Amino acid sequence: MPPMIVWATSALLCPFFTEFFPDPTEVSDAAGEFIEIALDSTQTDTLWIQQEDKVPIPFFDLKGKRVLFHRDSVICNENSTLSCRSMSFSALPNSRESLWILKQGDCIDSAYLPVPKSGKSIQRIGSDYKAWEYSTPTPGFPNSKLEPGTHDCELKLLKNSFQSGKFKIDVTLEGCDSASVYYERELLDFSERKISGTFFIQKIQSVSFPSDGTPEKLRLILPEDDVSSNDTLNLLMISKEKSPIALTEIHFCPAEGYSEWVELYNSLPVSLPIETISFCNRSVLFSGSLGAYESVLISRDSTQLREEIGFNDVRLIKMNFGTLKNTADTLCLCHANDTLQCVSWGKTENHFCPQGFNPKTHRKENTPGMQNNRMTNNLNNMPFDLEINKRVLSKRTNEEIRVKIEGDVLVQILLHSENGTLLWHKNIEKPQGEWIHIPLESFKPGIYFLKCKSGSYEKNFGLVLRP
Repeated sequence: MPPMIVWATSALLCPFFTEFFPDPTEVSDAAGEFIEIALDSTQTDTLWIQQEDKVPIPFFDLKGKRVLFHRDSVICNENSTLSCRSMSFSALPNSRESLWILKQGDCIDSAYLPVPKSGKSIQRIGSDYKAWEYSTPTPGFPNSKLEPGTHDCELKLLKNSFQSGKFKIDVTLEGCDSASVYYERELLDFSERKISGTFFIQKIQSVSFPSDGTPEKLRLILPEDDVSSNDTLNLLMISKEKSPIALTEIHFCPAEGYSEWVELYNSLPVSLPIETISFCNRSVLFSGSLGAYESVLISRDSTQLREEIGFNDVRLIKMNFGTLKNTADTLCLCHANDTLQCVSWGKTENHFCPQGFNPKTHRKENTPGMQNNRMTNNLNNMPFDLEINKRVLSKRTNEEIRVKIEGDVLVQILLHSENGTLLWHKNIEKPQGEWIHIPLESFKPGIYFLKCKSGSYEKNFGLVLRP
């Protein structure tokens, strides 16, 4: 049976089938299969869908530009342009052709589908809406390269870097020749500054933002179109001069039978995405994010390393970064197109074996997951001394978290939530050893981070507030 479409007035006034996904490969058919239909937002009649010779099924109160029929709500995020409905049809045929019919008011659409291919959706194409093609699934939004009548302007990053006091990005447009771009810059320092504005670009263009190198999150937003999933570009902007991510310990010559490992540290009070971070030409990119003040150990054998260090509090990442030479070698950390840090070792560090060393001080060190006074280049010249009375507090007691600080410098005290939000701060000018109350008990039970800082020197503590 050939495909057929009958519309009362025009294609723009009637709903029609756009995509079928009968045979997923990454999940079971019962979880991943879906049907997508483009809607006319002015239609209020009941939508009826018939699967071959089975009884038609009604669907009510459909809103937006399209509806996604699914068996697993994970794949469908309902919004103003998308309705989500649980699929009440029987299993979609995945080994033969099939016929589907929909009706809404005076509108009728039919879809005669070819035999499905495993892992591929069946996407409607062509200006007359009569052809179908196998494609990558796009649940909830149109495939702008195949579905007729869609408008999709996409912003893609070509390159980003820090040069001569500016963050520079090279971007290109796909699906349109020009666009107005709204940007939001969130500076990742204690000022919590946010800057926004707009600029106009044409096809391929370079855009620069003046900066002193302070890390920031840059968000570029295009005007909304038919494919909202690619209208926003989120970037992490980092400079070599003020990089918040650093190698803080390297174990290049462990004892026989143990694994080489390196430690990566995020010195900011906010979580950072690390998808653009790598060991330059040694490995693929990282994935996920690095939490506020979080240290992570990276090794080719994370299971062996976990047994070696003997505790579970430190996060481990398994990654093959090659072999670190015992005699002399260099390990570099890169972000996008920029080199953030390079650490070299040779004869001076060889006598540390089988321990590791601190790249800042080039001194022997074996403290996986610990930072504290490591960020100063001169460990014998600490700008202040600090003592904390406890790390765990219960709201049911009358006790307090207190710190004692002594030094001849200005010390910043900052309390952050687990997700990096600044909750409380205080500046102490030349503290003389007085006990300072940290108002932890006034917040909700959970995990918190206390940071005491003067210049580049800092001490960090994890705090727990129990009910």
